[in-house]
Amino acid sequence: MKKQKRWVKNRLRYVFKTFTYKTISIAITILAGWLLTGSPAIGLSLGLVEVTVKLFIYYLHEEVWSKIDFGKQIKIKSKKKKKKKKKRVKVLKD
Repeated sequence: MKKQKRWVKNRLRYVFKTFTYKTISIAITILAGWLLTGSPAIGLSLGLVEVTVKLFIYYLHEEVWSKIDFGKQIKIKSKKKKKKKKKRVKVLKD
């Protein structure tokens, strides 16, 4: 039970770290666009475009890599042994 709780805590931590990292990344893009153009609207537009384009590119990247065998472990199907059913013997009592 402790392993499961630890796993959930670690996953929650990773999700939170991912969210905060992406938030900082978007903020930097917006700020850079604003400083370079002098327009906060253009900076915000660049930030939104960046998020959208990168999500789409990430999806395509995953699709391509799902078709590549490099680094994948080969799974070998093994024949499962069938369990023999025990025959019940009915004992007659006199």
